[in-house]
Amino acid sequence: STAAARRQAEQAARWLQTHYAEAVSISELAKALGYHRSHLSKVFRSVTGLSPMQYLQNIRLRRAMALLGTELSVEQVAASCGFSDPLYFSRQFKRSAGCSPSAYRARLVNP
Repeated sequence: STAAARRQAEQAARWLQTHYAEAVSISELAKALGYHRSHLSKVFRSVTGLSPMQYLQNIRLRRAMALLGTELSVEQVAASCGFSDPLYFSRQFKRSAGCSPSAYRARLVNP
């Protein structure tokens, strides 16, 4: 049912919001919630319009934007948000925000 799908997607979203800083896979998410991974992916996408991993990436990038306003280095921000590779983080951040993490930080300091 639609209500059940929404409930499952919300449960998955909450889990991702809690575990975003960890190395997370769709298999791990499905196992933690007790669903088959293909079922969870289908339900999540039908409710949110995103795959669970796209949703996770959005959480991580939003958190990174907030942390770039702190004294943490770009590498520390990347690690704090679940990115094990700072270069991958920078590429993903630029794709999402339209500028590098350093340029984004500079805008926060001098709007």
